[in-house]
Amino acid sequence: MALPKRVKSGGSFYQGYPLSVASDTGDYLLAICPATNNFAVNGISITPSSDGEGDYFSIAHVDTTATAGGKTVALLATSVYNLGGGITIGLDFASLELVNPGESLRFTYTNVATRALTVFVTVETIK
Repeated sequence: MALPKRVKSGGSFYQGYPLSVASDTGDYLLAICPATNNFAVNGISITPSSDGEGDYFSIAHVDTTATAGGKTVALLATSVYNLGGGITIGLDFASLELVNPGESLRFTYTNVATRALTVFVTVETIK
């Protein structure tokens, strides 16, 4: 049974983030920190522009808004594989992930297939 989500007046807000991945192998990082002081994440959708056999991603809640460094507050997803170009993977959280000022979500895409692509990340937050 899923945990109930907190509800605030104002509803959902969706914001997209593109991440350019070069053909070099390795990790490509994206810091997700909307302009608000703090936010609550309801879900995330990830859509790669092309396939990348063996490529995968992870999402962590970290205690910094920088792309690298900081400590992990919570690991939200790990080793989720690229299923192919144009195929969206939607993650709907069982409860809201509350992100405080000075924190962010860190999206890490690991390229092992040596294929350049763009990963489109759409974050649903509660206003």
